[in-house]
Formats: sequence, C-alpha cells, structure tokens
Amino acid sequence: MDQVGIIVGIIAGIAASVLLGRRPAAAGASLGSRVGRLAVIVLAAAVAGGVTSGAMHYFLATSSGNPADRAVKELLATPLLRLVATEHPEIQVRMREAIEAELKSPTKTGPKRPFLLGQKIRQQYINPVLMRADDRSALAAIRKSYDLAAHLQKTNVALCRDFGVTGMQQWDKLDRIGQDIYQQMLSAQEDAYKNGKTGAAKPAPPDEEIGKALTEAGYSPAEIEKLAKIETLPAAEACAATVRLYGAPANLPVPRGALLARALLTVDS
Repeated sequence: MDQVGIIVGIIAGIAASVLLGRRPAAAGASLGSRVGRLAVIVLAAAVAGGVTSGAMHYFLATSSGNPADRAVKELLATPLLRLVATEHPEIQVRMREAIEAELKSPTKTGPKRPFLLGQKIRQQYINPVLMRADDRSALAAIRKSYDLAAHLQKTNVALCRDFGVTGMQQWDKLDRIGQDIYQQMLSAQEDAYKNGKTGAAKPAPPDEEIGKALTEAGYSPAEIEKLAKIETLPAAEACAATVRLYGAPANLPVPRGALLARALLTVDS
C-alpha cells in the first residue's frame, strides 16, 4: 500500500475507532451494551467528518508537507472533531503523535494507535458533553441519523446494513441526497455538543431504564434481543433494525425520547 493509502487508513482508524473491534454481545450481556452495539455509529459518523474517503485520498495525494500534518489537517476539517480539538489543543498533539508513531512502526497485532486514540477522544471529551445536551438537541441529532438510515433503506440496502453494523466506512458511495443528509447529521451532532457545553449535568441512564424506554417505544423482549445479533441478520433485516432504532426516540414523549437519544449518542464502546 502506498503512503497515501496508509494515511487514509489511519484517518479512518481515528474516525471509526468508536466501533471497530466491537463484537456481537454475548447472551448475558447488559441491555445497554446490546443496544449500544448498533447505536454507537452515531458518534462514529460525527467523528468521521464531512468528506468521503475518495476526497481524503485526493487531498492527501495532492497536498505537500509532512504526511502526519496533512492527516491532522484533514481530521481538523471535520465537524465536531474540529470543535473539540479547538477547545482542547492537546488533542491535536495526541493525534499527530499517534499518526507519526503508526507511520513509523505500524501496529502488527491488536488495535492501532489511532484507533485507541479515537476511543479516548470520544469517551473523554465528547460523551460527557453530549450527555448534557437538552431534549431538543439530542432528539434532533438522532433524527438526522434516522433520516440517513431511512434514505439508505430506500436506495442502498447494503450500505444501510453497513451503517448499522460497522458504521459504513464507504461514505463515497452515498448518492447526492445521502451526502446532503450526512452533512446535516454531522451538523446536528455538532449542535448537540455546543448545546451540551452549557447544559446541566445528567446521569447516564441505567440499562434497565434504556430497556424500559425501548419497550415503551414498541419493542418486545425478543426484538431487543435481536439487536444483539444484528451482524448475523440478512442485509434487509439489519437495515430495518437500524432504521427502527434511530426512529424509536421520536415514538416516545419528549422527555423519554430524549433520554433514549442521549443514551444512543453516548454509549460506551
């Protein structure tokens, strides 16, 4: 693989680290973990940024300068991550260090350095703020994720399935309308983050409360269990599960829907 390809892979590693490496939940896993396996793609999309992998490759291939600096510049052009990195300049230093280390000595086994860094960025800087987002902002962010999933269900079931199972790394395969919705989704994530900066602290809901909210939204116990097996489902079923989960908060009274929305936005990997 050429260096440009390696750098693109590193950028994707930071962007996707909130979901790569996760495995289907065991039968005894908590409800929160099972639901989170699907829902964590919201934040992955936010960190992934507003450019396609093809655009990243073009940018890196046609830009001059230090490869790590170019990769950091690309990451800092993405919604939400650009805001968080501006507020916390140490993130830029950590990104550059992780990228340089990976370029110099690629990880042979286990998670790559950028992958681990992406997880830490989400857990340390993003999740606590999104948990403080008000009801309106949290519901708006989830709504845009629903809009994208619903669009893909109509236009590209395979990509819809990927969106629900792995976070869909092939953003360049979105059609024009899909790209527009994707940008709106990223902006909604950033808006929720901005709102949460001034919001009151809210405790993370326990697994039992998430399960209760899903039941109120119409899920049966068997359907909740099915979310844990989304990776094994046929593409059309996995896509439908993705669409339904993102639509669930809108089927609840605002306070309950927002509780579920925040849980989906901030689930730990």
